[in-house]
Amino acid sequence: MYRVTNQMINNTMTHNLQRHNIEMDNIQNKLATGRNVRIPRDNPIAATNQMMYRTRLTEIDQYISNINESMSRLNEVDTALQSTLRIFQRIRVLAVQGANGIYSNFETKEAAATEINQLLEELVAIANTKGATGKSIFGGFQTGTKEVQDPFVAIYMTLTAGRQGDAMIGIEYRGNTGEQLREVAKSEYLGINVPGNKVFWGTEQILTSNTDATGYRAASNQVIVIDGKEITISAGDNIDLIIDKINNAGLSVMASKDGINNLKLATTTPHQIWLEDKGSGTVLQDLGLVNRNFPQPPNNLDT
Repeated sequence: MYRVTNQMINNTMTHNLQRHNIEMDNIQNKLATGRNVRIPRDNPIAATNQMMYRTRLTEIDQYISNINESMSRLNEVDTALQSTLRIFQRIRVLAVQGANGIYSNFETKEAAATEINQLLEELVAIANTKGATGKSIFGGFQTGTKEVQDPFVAIYMTLTAGRQGDAMIGIEYRGNTGEQLREVAKSEYLGINVPGNKVFWGTEQILTSNTDATGYRAASNQVIVIDGKEITISAGDNIDLIIDKINNAGLSVMASKDGINNLKLATTTPHQIWLEDKGSGTVLQDLGLVNRNFPQPPNNLDT
């Protein structure tokens, strides 16, 4: 049997008063700050949920920022491509008129040729368009770098007849196949550019090796790169195994044998094929597709 003393009663009352004061202080702090949880120990579960919500909100804000940037960049691409329609339409009109014999003498033919040359120069300027960030929108990852100022370079030839002067006879693409991606949702990415080797290549491309691959065997484990996709070639692989690996790589390129044993690559969608032997590999060079003297893309084909 315990004896309840005045001291015990006083201690109990003091403890209860202190507890109520602490609780009142907490309530006043919550009212003043507007926060139900000030420190994690106030409510560990709620604190954990708050941290998760804040992290998620930060992620969503970043996704929104990425989406806005993507829309801005894609609008730049769309605006540039819309500008090319007028040029192509005018070139088509001039080509049809020429085919119908409207330009009957040298002067009218030269005038049409001069206009087409000017239209092509305008088209190259559009292809080299730089966006708001100062980067080329059709250059892949080569976006206005010091080494590659413009991804498209016109090739001219001086004409001796008439007064046209230098005429554009070709265009080289010196960008690359890099696709710039932005994460717009968890593990979901959106391409915000179109590499120039795709958007300005209007036909399917066919490459045929001039080297007979009969008896060919890869000398070692190597990696080839086609349109930015790495394909592992194992030591001893022959032409048939290499063709199978290319066709199973998920590319818009089909490999086959042309003639007796020549490797043939053909695009299934219009674009310029991008070939590269990675590192010290020589498979594509050995098969006669890549130039040994200029093995690095672009413009390194040996067909």
